[in-house]
Amino acid sequence: MFQKILATLGIQTTGYRPKSIATDLTLGAVSSVDYILWGYTFAALIFSGGLAGYLPLAVSVVLVSTAVIAIVVAVTSSCPVNIAGGEEQAVAILATISVLINVHITELSGADAAAATMFVIMALSAISLGVCFHLAARFNLSPLIQLML
Repeated sequence: MFQKILATLGIQTTGYRPKSIATDLTLGAVSSVDYILWGYTFAALIFSGGLAGYLPLAVSVVLVSTAVIAIVVAVTSSCPVNIAGGEEQAVAILATISVLINVHITELSGADAAAATMFVIMALSAISLGVCFHLAARFNLSPLIQLML
């Protein structure tokens, strides 16, 4: 009955079966530490210069969003083993935008407005990427995405 409930929710119930739970827990712990370190690095790249005062908040936002991504992928993916998190290419683009905001920070109402702008840009980019992935899944374009990556 439990597997029927999971299948109704779209959660995978077949496929990869670990030889031991300790293996999965170890791999999960190593992956978690890796993404925590990358998350801090990503936030530090984006929130530098005049935005550095918002680094603790940025680290929290990046870590929570990475955790949400990992949970959604783990629960909804049809592939048995997945690791998901932030991408370096997106961080490079956001860091470039951050540099431009730092250059023009005096034209804004201050560091608060600059940080708010950066957080909005991050949120809009994440939402638009999510919509693109949803549309790709809806129209079965995953082979095209695999070719691009």
